[in-house]
Amino acid sequence: MPRPAAPPPETSPVRPATPPSAWPDQLLFRIGDVADLLGVETHVVRYWQTEFREVRPERSSTGRFLYARNALQRLWRIRQLLYDEKYTIAGAKAVLGAERELDKRSSGKATARKPVTATEPGSRADEKRQAQLQAQLERSHRENRGLTARLQALETELLALRGKVAEQLGGVESQAQRWRGQVHDLELTLAAREQTLAAKEADVIQRQEAVQGLLDAHEHILAERESALLRASSAEHELEALRQENDALMTSAAEAQAQLANQAQRPSQNAEERDRLRHEAGAWLQVGMVVRQLRQTIA
Repeated sequence: MPRPAAPPPETSPVRPATPPSAWPDQLLFRIGDVADLLGVETHVVRYWQTEFREVRPERSSTGRFLYARNALQRLWRIRQLLYDEKYTIAGAKAVLGAERELDKRSSGKATARKPVTATEPGSRADEKRQAQLQAQLERSHRENRGLTARLQALETELLALRGKVAEQLGGVESQAQRWRGQVHDLELTLAAREQTLAAKEADVIQRQEAVQGLLDAHEHILAERESALLRASSAEHELEALRQENDALMTSAAEAQAQLANQAQRPSQNAEERDRLRHEAGAWLQVGMVVRQLRQTIA
């Protein structure tokens, strides 16, 4: 029989198996117990169940798989072929087929050699064993009925819990709906306040720009005032100089008038000298008038 490589990792054992001699004395096993005895996961047992027609578990009233002792022995043989003797699934199927044929031949020869009657001790032992199996099967059915009743009670309790949860969820949903409405109102209020704040910020910016314009105008006015003060100071200096010059001119004019008066008292003085003095006095008088106008303008 061909022996390829070891089986794939998903079917490799995860813990040591329990030998048949240490199996518990019971007739039916649940799939979890079978997996524990074989040292594999439950999905491995299900996979073997679909691949090997030698394994045919019974289904309880609750829909669970129950494995008889002979099914567990077949699974133990499959485990030996796959893990200990390193056969593949196809190789293990071939070996099991050959062993079935051999068992059939051996069983046929034994029946032809020595037929078994109902009065033989072996037959009575089989009947006793069958009675034990029937009793255990009935106990299993009773246990299943009890489990079914418990399951129905749990389902009723679950439905009641679902109703309570749905009621609580309805209250939570209505509260959440109210909260959503409040959040929506708050969002609208916040949006309105943001618009008002934006308008106020724009107004503040405009006022800041107006204040900046006023500050610039004030700076310009201060600069013009400083320039005007400088010009006024310069005009005052010029006025003072004109005043001094005017005083000098007035003094000269007075002296000229005095000289004219003296000349008028002197008939012997020639006419040219009088004309010159008159012309000079007239010029000084014109200068005095200009100075007075300047004073009035500055004032």
